[in-house]
Amino acid sequence: MKKKSSRELHRLTRISFCVIRVICGKFLRTLTLSGLVLILAAAPGARAERKYLFGFSSDILTGVTNQAATGNSNLSPVTGGYFPFYSTYPSLSLKSIGRRSTLDLNYTFTVDRYETDDAITTMGHALRSVFVSELGKRTRLRLNGEFNTTPQLSLINVLTGFTLNPQGGFGYIYDPQTFENAYQRASGGAELELDLTRSSFLTFAGSGAYVHYGSSVSTAAYLSNQIRAEGSLAYSYRRGRRQTWGVKYSAYQNDFDRYGKVRSQSAMLTFARELSPSLRLTLDAGPSYTEKSSSRPEYLGYNASINISKTIHTNLITLNGSHRTGDSTGLGGATDSTQVGLSYSHTFGRNTTLRVDASAFDQKQHSSSAYRYRGISGSLALLRMIGRHWQIGVGASYQDYPSASGVYPTGGYPGRVYKRLYLSMGYRMPELWRASK
Repeated sequence: MKKKSSRELHRLTRISFCVIRVICGKFLRTLTLSGLVLILAAAPGARAERKYLFGFSSDILTGVTNQAATGNSNLSPVTGGYFPFYSTYPSLSLKSIGRRSTLDLNYTFTVDRYETDDAITTMGHALRSVFVSELGKRTRLRLNGEFNTTPQLSLINVLTGFTLNPQGGFGYIYDPQTFENAYQRASGGAELELDLTRSSFLTFAGSGAYVHYGSSVSTAAYLSNQIRAEGSLAYSYRRGRRQTWGVKYSAYQNDFDRYGKVRSQSAMLTFARELSPSLRLTLDAGPSYTEKSSSRPEYLGYNASINISKTIHTNLITLNGSHRTGDSTGLGGATDSTQVGLSYSHTFGRNTTLRVDASAFDQKQHSSSAYRYRGISGSLALLRMIGRHWQIGVGASYQDYPSASGVYPTGGYPGRVYKRLYLSMGYRMPELWRASK
């Protein structure tokens, strides 16, 4: 009787998701065409008088680490020892401000040299962009993109903290320690908001992500190049100035070079509340449905996320957590994953800042103990401005990937603990050049 009820529930859930997908699919196509028309209509306003700010910054670092190369691309910690490294990160930024839109561009070039027995020199590029525009009185558009070839062991990630996803939305949570220059990551997204009434609005969003780890034997043994695409439609209702309720439907697909395709859908309730002027809470939760892949049958699960941010005088504390079913984490095929993160920032006077970031994740294959992987990351940075443009700092990072036994994909993983201590000196000129047109 229980088996029959379970099958009926599974069947009804599948039919419900299919109906929702068909209805939303037609509406999303209409909404996309409407969005293109609105963008073209708003183009003359976007070309109105604009202000431009061109900036430059550069960081030079030196320190010690226990990371060393083994094989062709993987890294392992040195037993009981450290060795020096040197890095430099010049960066260019451009900000364009118009009456109804803003564009932010940032480019960073990274060079890292590790003085091991066989010295390693790595180089990379990171490009980030954000475009925000008011297409009309009731329409808002946001575009973002990122392209990154910076090797994962670069300290550019430590300087900015181990943020789970700086652009918002989806982000890969696994960051393997490799130095191979073939490593690439890219992501992008678009979000269109349409006000229906003074207290309700629709949000249409689409995004994509791509990661390429290279083709060396040691990398291909446990990492798979992959592409992810997602589309979503959300309805939100503002209840007063401080509270918003809503519903959201999303569909996403992961294409893995080695593990085939995995398609998932989710329907969630959303909630956002400003509990006080300095405390904000957001929640999302709902069921998900993952269709058949090459490795396992379809199954039901859930997606959920929580974010809490609190400001106390000059302190900013952010706590977040999430659970994803049938989605990619950046390692292997689709898994069920849980992650948590904590960020803390404190300003001493006007010139000194302390930043602490920590995150942890746990991922496993559904209905199997053959594959499970965990990781902990943390960073600390103490920065002080000297004058208007110079900045000095001291910091450290720690990453722990415990060993895992199993048969997937290569019989388990050895434990890894990576440590870094560093000193930095940076030059900041955020308004090197101004112009208007």
